[in-house]
Amino acid sequence: MQEKNCNPHYSVMRCEPPTPILEPITDSEKSERIIYTVSRITEILFSKMESKTRKREVVESRYLCYYFIKKHTKITLKLIGQKFGNRDHSSVIHGLQTIQDLIETNNKIVEQINQIESKLILWKNGKKNN
Repeated sequence: MQEKNCNPHYSVMRCEPPTPILEPITDSEKSERIIYTVSRITEILFSKMESKTRKREVVESRYLCYYFIKKHTKITLKLIGQKFGNRDHSSVIHGLQTIQDLIETNNKIVEQINQIESKLILWKNGKKNN
């Protein structure tokens, strides 16, 4: 349950954005930053991403999280799925394949990926992600 002053874009258990710090950080902290960043760029709340909804924009945001968590961490597919509403690892595999397919055909997804990647680079370099 969120406190009343929590921004709904902040993921899982935080009421403020993750603090940017220089490497090394844990994979769990990286995944929090990724979820926060994807949520901000796509304007989809984490609570929607972990829900059972199959609305296209929510599913694409969820799949973008899968993509970046897999790319930037060593978190297993099983754990990624658990983070997003106890989904099976095969659901994560499907999401990763879908993002790869969309990269080839959907300019909006490519633009979002570039925006997210640039924000994550700012985090890595210790700059605030606004």
